[in-house]
Amino acid sequence: MIIKFFYRTTFKKDILFLTLEEFNNKYSTKLNFLQYNSIISSIRKYTNSISIEKQGKKHNFQPALNIILTTKSGTSPIYNKFIIPEANISGFRKWSQNTGISKDEWLDSFVKLIATTNDPKLRWIQSRILHHILTTNRSVSKYTHNQTDLCSFCNLKSETILHIFWECTKTKIFWNNLETTFNNRCSHSVNFRFTKSLILFGHCEIIRTDKICDFIILMAKFFIYRCKVQNINLNSRLFLIELYNRYKAEFIISKNRNQLRNGWAPYQNMFKAIL
Repeated sequence: MIIKFFYRTTFKKDILFLTLEEFNNKYSTKLNFLQYNSIISSIRKYTNSISIEKQGKKHNFQPALNIILTTKSGTSPIYNKFIIPEANISGFRKWSQNTGISKDEWLDSFVKLIATTNDPKLRWIQSRILHHILTTNRSVSKYTHNQTDLCSFCNLKSETILHIFWECTKTKIFWNNLETTFNNRCSHSVNFRFTKSLILFGHCEIIRTDKICDFIILMAKFFIYRCKVQNINLNSRLFLIELYNRYKAEFIISKNRNQLRNGWAPYQNMFKAIL
């Protein structure tokens, strides 16, 4: 009788309990929240103990909700799903096909990113690059019929992530100018050059970088992408001005100015051309 009072069977294999308000209204009772939940808990415990087959149709909830509702351990199965590495990560798979990067090298890119900066904008763009989900004209053209897939800079080839940051002729000029500035003005730089791996993933086996260099590369990629979105021509001098302003801002808010100054010391001559 208690079970009949407290659930309604609407589908096969499903027990759907009345809410407290529904039950009080239907049976003219005045149960409070604690009393109601105590009885519901007892009913569930009883039905589980005698292995009553629930009558009703299985609801088609979202996967996470299905797990929660069909297990006794609450949200721990969801947590376990999160911590189990996915065997086939689409971002890695796409970059592996395009560049041949290994899984360990791809994962090292995230470690390098976290160690380089706390800036959410720079982390955002690099994370989307690594996961191969950064919006480009090509990706937008798949869903918008009047959107061209051609590169915003050269207007010659399809704009992919690889193209806009490395293959585009206008982007190559930008990187070459920055590379020349590094080699001519940074005393510690000897035959430095940008590579595809260094630009896309932040590290390269044959090129040694420090934290400031890694930060400058992130800033440059953010600058390139912003120029694309705002339809502005790439200009290495404008980037150096922006980089210098960023350095000054970092210096003002830094808790350890000596450490910041020492880190940037080898790169200070880069700014002489714009001062």
